[in-house]
Amino acid sequence: MESKTTTTYSMWSLFRNCRKACEWRYIQELVPLERDHNLAFGTVIHKCLEIWHGGRDLGPSSISSTGPTPTAHKRRTRSGTGTWPQR
Repeated sequence: MESKTTTTYSMWSLFRNCRKACEWRYIQELVPLERDHNLAFGTVIHKCLEIWHGGRDLGPSSISSTGPTPTAHKRRTRSGTGTWPQR
């Protein structure tokens, strides 16, 4: 008797786009040897952000104290009544 295979949304999405790629990835468990440089760059950025925010408390009080107040933003219009620079 065969064991049940767990499927994911990613598997079905790949199956709809390319059945052969789905077979290679999920049935034969083949993966690329090299990683796409865009994915590697994103991983580095996320790791840097994780280290940067490591021990910080990112609760509501710390976020609101570092950003502008809600009243600091004015509606900008081109009619000269807002904060757009005049020409």
